[in-house]
Amino acid sequence: MLARVRQIFPLTLFTDELIVEELRIIWFRRKGPWSNEVISIMATDIACVNASSGPFFGEIHIKSLTGGPEIMVDNLLRRDVYKIRSLVEGIALSAREGLTIEDTSLDVEKQNLLRAGNIPQMT
Repeated sequence: MLARVRQIFPLTLFTDELIVEELRIIWFRRKGPWSNEVISIMATDIACVNASSGPFFGEIHIKSLTGGPEIMVDNLLRRDVYKIRSLVEGIALSAREGLTIEDTSLDVEKQNLLRAGNIPQMT
């Protein structure tokens, strides 16, 4: 697992969870007490990733190439939104190009994927 983030509790009563793995993105959508929906998109099926944020919170929107379900999670911390966007872009690029990660360390792999999907910040 490369990253795991949750929505902010007071802003969302039933908090969703987003997990980024090397080969897929998983969204645990909580619909109520004891009611969940699980949506996953494989890395090869990621069409695009949109991230937007305000001063403190943001949202992420991941679209699928296959026209299947989309992942849209709001009320995330701003720093988590851009970290997730970079990781998802990185795994999508590596999946499309057929790149393999040679390092056995998860931290090194995570840093490589963050760098691959990073977009320089506008000033």
